[in-house]
Amino acid sequence: MYKIRKMFIVFLTYLLILSNFVACDEIEEKLFIVPDEIKGVREKVTQIAADMAQQLDREWGDKHVTLLRSKEGRSFAEYEEMRSVLAYLREISGAYYVYTLYPETPESPENFLLTVDGSAAPDDWFERYKTEPPFLQALAGSPSCLAYAWGNQDDGEDPCWSAFAPIHDSAGNVVCILVIDYPVPEMQAFPEWNKHKPEWNGIESSIEITITK
Repeated sequence: MYKIRKMFIVFLTYLLILSNFVACDEIEEKLFIVPDEIKGVREKVTQIAADMAQQLDREWGDKHVTLLRSKEGRSFAEYEEMRSVLAYLREISGAYYVYTLYPETPESPENFLLTVDGSAAPDDWFERYKTEPPFLQALAGSPSCLAYAWGNQDDGEDPCWSAFAPIHDSAGNVVCILVIDYPVPEMQAFPEWNKHKPEWNGIESSIEITITK
């Protein structure tokens, strides 16, 4: 169950199927040229997630494997230490939220479960998240991000962008994915790229985006 490396082909196949499903009826209607400012935000937040995840490779990743094998959840002896590391990275990076996810069923990852939450107000252990294509990309080893910003407030204000990156154990296996929700105030000028704004362009996935220079 924990040897995620062996499941990469399955994940990639699942990603292609999911992508084709989204694309088949709508992609021709949702091709947009991404403004340079949006590309810059996506690249910036994705790089922050990738750099943060690299700091968690090996020792922290090994502990994550042990955490899941223990089945002790937040009662695990080193859980608070693991959480404090994420909290520290959140504080120094300026991210709003930093947490890790693991596929509920690696063979068919329709949902991901929250494991370690370094946010100021942690969510429940094993809270379920519906799988999105960037989750699978990160699980397959490639840092990724959502195709849109979202509002940290009910009215869509205080926009964030979410990015994802793989965390490895000492053997180089991807053992979970890191998620960061990062503030992007520059998105105030681009309400069409904010999912919680009435002006949102409807882009759900990066496959619907035409990125040009």
